[in-house]
Amino acid sequence: MKRRNTQTISDLLAGYIRTEGLETPLAEHRAIEAWPSVAGEVAAANTLEVSLRNQTFIVRVASPVVRHQLLMRSTEILRKLNEAAGVQILHHLKLI
Repeated sequence: MKRRNTQTISDLLAGYIRTEGLETPLAEHRAIEAWPSVAGEVAAANTLEVSLRNQTFIVRVASPVVRHQLLMRSTEILRKLNEAAGVQILHHLKLI
């Protein structure tokens, strides 16, 4: 007997995540989890808080020097965070 309409587990999970509206929260979680590796060791050590709001990645930094360095790399950081999220979810980087 031949099986028809077979799907892989990854396709089933992707469909479930999409229908339940979990794609965006999952992508946001991936971006937040990727912050230490994307920012680097020194920046991650000086990070007080990371959050997301309205397609903006918000980072509270303890050091003005680190904040300036991150600002200079903001385009690269956003690109890497979006890659880690797997979706183009972030458009702005706000350093506080």
